[in-house]
Amino acid sequence: MLIDVLASSDFHGNLPKVETPFDLFLVCGDICPAHDHYVSFQKEWLETEYVDWVKSLPFKDDESMVVMTWGNHDYFGERGSKIDVAALVHACDGKLAVLKNEAFTWWHETDKVEIFGTPYCKLFGSWPFMVSEETLDKKFAKIPEGLDFLITHDSPTLNDLGKIHEGWQPGVQAGNVALDRHIMRAMPKFVFSGHIHSGNHELGSIEGVSMANVSYVDETYSPRWEPLHVKYDTDIKSSI
Repeated sequence: MLIDVLASSDFHGNLPKVETPFDLFLVCGDICPAHDHYVSFQKEWLETEYVDWVKSLPFKDDESMVVMTWGNHDYFGERGSKIDVAALVHACDGKLAVLKNEAFTWWHETDKVEIFGTPYCKLFGSWPFMVSEETLDKKFAKIPEGLDFLITHDSPTLNDLGKIHEGWQPGVQAGNVALDRHIMRAMPKFVFSGHIHSGNHELGSIEGVSMANVSYVDETYSPRWEPLHVKYDTDIKSSI
């Protein structure tokens, strides 16, 4: 079965207008607006603006979904209660799955797609989901082999996904080397990430693993890159 997959990240409150009908929309964190990090504000924004946006998307059919993880600006994702997160998912009428270092199986009739989403990032200040290298290794060890899609907020150094290309630190490699190791161990078909807004957005492949930075905004937090669109054949586990 050929499915349409969109991938994006780092909205920072700028919810993209999506016109391409899709089966799966994979979102790699930093959903909430960057100007207010209070959990109460993010909770209200997610329950109103974000839910309305999800429900307005051009889903291809009843099985189509948004599958997301959180990012280091999403304080609600780290500190909100499980009940509140469950309520957010429920409000989207079965069209949203939220992954916090966990796997999800998406089914379309008899076809299945395996997805793992993780919000964890290497240390850079005291933001949510930023943990030590030792803890990262433990978190990423849960990434299983045989995945179709791995969505991570932090970007690996691989394919320069975590290299800063613009702004006040051009040329700096800010990628996550612990993530590098576990990507090459698990060998998913695709890796989509964000966090480093100006990381390499060109879809490339390393030893059969296709990967791209899919941040929606640039280093000035201005919308720039449209969601990446790939057609994925679930029979041969490859893009067309």
